[in-house]
Formats: sequence, C-alpha cells, structure tokens
Amino acid sequence: MNRKDGVQLVLTGHTLPDDQVVGSWIYLDSELWAEAGSIYFYQIQGAAVQDSTGQIRGTVTDFMEAGEAGVLVVQLTDGQEIYLPNHEDFVSFKRIDDKIIRVDRLEDFL
Repeated sequence: MNRKDGVQLVLTGHTLPDDQVVGSWIYLDSELWAEAGSIYFYQIQGAAVQDSTGQIRGTVTDFMEAGEAGVLVVQLTDGQEIYLPNHEDFVSFKRIDDKIIRVDRLEDFL
C-alpha cells in the first residue's frame, strides 16, 4: 500500500473505504493466522500454574515482552507476584488445552 495515512482492508477481493473500517472490530478465526505449534497469550491468560508436586500455585495474569522469549507474570495464591521466563527450560505448556502450565523449578523464582 502506497498511502501515507488511512487504512485499506481487502476481504475476498473487496476493498472497503477508510470510513467503514476505522474504529471497527475485525475478527479473524485463529486458523487464519496462528502458526502451528505456537502458544499465544490468549491461550495462557488465566492458566493455572502448577509446581513440580502437582500443586496449583497461581495464575498467569500478564505477559511482558522482554528479550527473545518474554516473561509470564504470575499471581501466586499467597498474593505474591512473580515473573517467569517464557522458556522451555522453566515452563511447560504440554497441558495448555487444560489451562495448566507446569513450572518444575518454581521455587527458583520465589
């Protein structure tokens, strides 16, 4: 697009003018944009955080961009907030469909 301002949206070969797009919500099925094997924040927000004993210790409340992998913000059940590196050495998403994230070395971040 060679325009300096405005928005152009093309859907199935149809172009919509700016006044029909600006301020509008556009919903896309995740199958259209999600990469296979990737985890997105909407999938982990509110997920339970489980330690190595299987005990639920908190909930994912936010995600911060920090370096290559980012950081998960976790509100623990005791009210403490901790930051977990979003890296496979620390966090397992094997049960993300159940909204559970496993952190085997959680004590390292307390």
